[in-house]
Amino acid sequence: MSGSLATTERIADAQGRAEGLPFHQRADSLAFHLVRAKLRAEAGDARDAVKQFTDAVNDRRFAHEPGARFGLAVAYLRAKEPARAESEIARLRAGKVASPKIETLAARARLAQDDPAGALALLDAGITRYPHRRSILYELLGTLQALGRFDELQAALAGPLRLYPRDPKLHEARAKAYAGQGKHLLQHQAQAELYLLQGSLPGAIEQLQLAQSSGDGNFYELSVVEARLKELRAEHAREKQDAQKR
Repeated sequence: MSGSLATTERIADAQGRAEGLPFHQRADSLAFHLVRAKLRAEAGDARDAVKQFTDAVNDRRFAHEPGARFGLAVAYLRAKEPARAESEIARLRAGKVASPKIETLAARARLAQDDPAGALALLDAGITRYPHRRSILYELLGTLQALGRFDELQAALAGPLRLYPRDPKLHEARAKAYAGQGKHLLQHQAQAELYLLQGSLPGAIEQLQLAQSSGDGNFYELSVVEARLKELRAEHAREKQDAQKR
């Protein structure tokens, strides 16, 4: 998975610069139409969704053709017809329609055809093309997790965690990667940081206590956990005192 790691490292600076840019989804924007089509395609029975979008495309009854074709691709994938989904994605690309949502859908279609290498390659390329959109990164992480490729998942997380240390989804992915690797101390330590980001100080303390009693981890890792636990217990005590004064 060296490609994924290299990709995330290479685009770190670009992501940081673009993160502060505002994103406005207008009612006439491509993103708006793709989201609306996806919601429609994911509602109800998959075969019914395929028929509705097929009829709309064939009869040209749509307000936005790329949105209609994207919805049809989503419906095909739901109906377990990934090859047909790819055909619609190819039509979108032939029409110069570009979006992170198309990249993630294409990767899912590849994965549904038992081509994990192809799916990961598409996601790597998507991250390079859209360095400021974390949705593709999340898809990459979720795909690695689903494939049980936990060492590669940890490698792919290294750069993004340095860039976005307060992103809960990244800490959640790290905890799951450690769980998959059987590293229980580190799993609970990562889960503690996730709970902290979610505003649950007691939950974080409990996870660090579980890390202490996990039975694995080296001397250094245990020392880090103990220091962090001491710090959070002191913070929790201060919070209790402040609450009593009110």
